[in-house]
Amino acid sequence: MTETPTQQAADPHRAPRQRHRVWRWLRHWRWRISAALVVLCLALGLWGYSLRWPNISFGDRLYASFLLFHNTTSFFQPGGQFPLPWQLEVARWLAPVVISVIAVSAIVTLFAQHVTHLRISLYRDHVIVCGLGEFGQRLTRSLDDEGTRVVAIEQNPSATALQLVQERFIPLLRASATDPEQLLYAQVERARCLFAVCGDNGVNTDIGMTARACAPRRRHTLDCYLQIDDPELCQLLGKASLEVASTDATRLNYVNVLEAGPRAIMEAFPAVFDPPDGGTPTFVLLGTAPLAVQLTTEVAREWWFRGQDRARRVSQLLIAHDATEQARRLEERYPHFTQACDLRAVDMNVDVDGLDKLPRAILDGAPEGTTVFVARRSEHATLRTVLPLADELPRSVPIVALTSRSVGTTAALAEHAQSGDRSNVSNFAVLDQLCEPKAFMDSLNERLAQALHKSYLADRRRDGSFDPHKASHRDWEHLDEKFKNSNRDHAAGIFDRVDQFGYEIRPTDDWDIALMEFPPDEVEKMAVVEHDRWASSLTAAGWKFGKGFSLKRSRHFDLVPWEDLSEAERDKDREPVRELPQTLARFGFEIVRKPPSSRLRG
Repeated sequence: MTETPTQQAADPHRAPRQRHRVWRWLRHWRWRISAALVVLCLALGLWGYSLRWPNISFGDRLYASFLLFHNTTSFFQPGGQFPLPWQLEVARWLAPVVISVIAVSAIVTLFAQHVTHLRISLYRDHVIVCGLGEFGQRLTRSLDDEGTRVVAIEQNPSATALQLVQERFIPLLRASATDPEQLLYAQVERARCLFAVCGDNGVNTDIGMTARACAPRRRHTLDCYLQIDDPELCQLLGKASLEVASTDATRLNYVNVLEAGPRAIMEAFPAVFDPPDGGTPTFVLLGTAPLAVQLTTEVAREWWFRGQDRARRVSQLLIAHDATEQARRLEERYPHFTQACDLRAVDMNVDVDGLDKLPRAILDGAPEGTTVFVARRSEHATLRTVLPLADELPRSVPIVALTSRSVGTTAALAEHAQSGDRSNVSNFAVLDQLCEPKAFMDSLNERLAQALHKSYLADRRRDGSFDPHKASHRDWEHLDEKFKNSNRDHAAGIFDRVDQFGYEIRPTDDWDIALMEFPPDEVEKMAVVEHDRWASSLTAAGWKFGKGFSLKRSRHFDLVPWEDLSEAERDKDREPVRELPQTLARFGFEIVRKPPSSRLRG
């Protein structure tokens, strides 16, 4: 399908990605291409000499052809007979070019580390990936496929990691990313962002702290995305980072990649979790792998905060050896879980009780239109369950195997599960979906920024000023990076701003908290603070006042003091303040007043 100009404009990485693909192809085939060109030069030389001097022997013609790589005029001096046949002209010009390319390639290979440092020194707006384990390799490959320049740092790269960077010509610094000197070599002061995926929470955090110390005076904020395995620790670190780092040149974003799994599944199966007819989501979860429990919670949370008819509840059937215990834990942790979700638990150990009882348990406990998700603790167990289940359940019941990845024996089993008359079976490789830049950037600050932008678009639709052709009114996926960064800066300043006015933000598992309502005078003051912050950040980035708006020329008509804004423009700053308690509640936070003794007034 041909892309429209709008679609092409919405993909700014398209041209760099194509150039990157061509360069990678040339890099991979360079020695074969060089050998072919050498053979071509010799063939053209033999042909040209045979036409110009047909009486000399084949050995002399071959020797003269080899001399073309050394001296293009050596054979012609005795006779000096010109013009030459075109074959010989091409050969004598092509030969030195080919030999020069080969020599340069050999020198680059010999002095690889020095060349790597030289290449990196020329980079701007690149991405640094610290750690080339499984996550790091997949992330690096995805970034490279997008056409993004990547610098990789790994102290002990595996054979597969070395093959990846060599095939794709990605600069690799073989050192510890916690070493400030290596981050400076990686040009962290000029990088767009940094990913720390070393597999150790402490090391990833140290990398972020080191990057902050190395880039204290950046013009634009450096976003560091630090992978944290523990979801609760990740949330606490994310909150703490937003409280203290809103004005830093480096922003630490703590990310738990697997937390994005449920959202990726919900996006992949919209008809299940958001029925087009407005119905209630209905599905079965087989297995108590962490992903299954997270999916149960996320679906119920999303349904609750959509604010739809509270008389209807998401219908879920959980089948596992400890299903009742898991359901009890969810109800204890989330006070309003049962009001959002009708969770029925069936205790069944598939390995002990056998698979023959599963189809009846599913059909008896789930209403019509149910989708079955299988997520056991190992990929092979998941697929071994799916195969017989697909033979027993009606073809009208969709079955989805939730596996980590789709490689090796897992891919073979998944293909077998979908073979024959099993059109209702599909495999969703969660890890393959999550090892994308989008999932690694799924920090608390990023989600808050997206929520602020979504709320902004909803307000513009509500007041009738929404314009789909306006650059700032695009969906997040198609939004210009300058607008994304503005929303990220706004989100990063939320915790500091409410603190100035005597409030604090606390984590909560209660979805129905009493939402704080800021007094009108505080709404006005917070809006003024946000406008001043926004204007200062744009001015520091080189923006100036203009009667209109121009993204290319960095002109904006709202770069004026608060007193000079129209009421309509002031409302655009007031609305996010009023909606802030509801926005934070969706992410598990509540705003409360500080005790009088510790309150700081703005």
